[in-house]
Amino acid sequence: MANTSFTRTYNDTVTATADRWGQKTWEDNISRASPILAFFMDD
Repeated sequence: MANTSFTRTYNDTVTATADRWGQKTWEDNISRASPILAFFMDD
């Protein structure tokens, strides 16, 4: 497997990025989008 080190580095980078941006950014985006979603879902 010639690409093992590349794949490992790539996966580590993706994981680190997900850890850095994932939970807080997700919650921030949800809270920011909630009024908009509520507006569109309000029948």
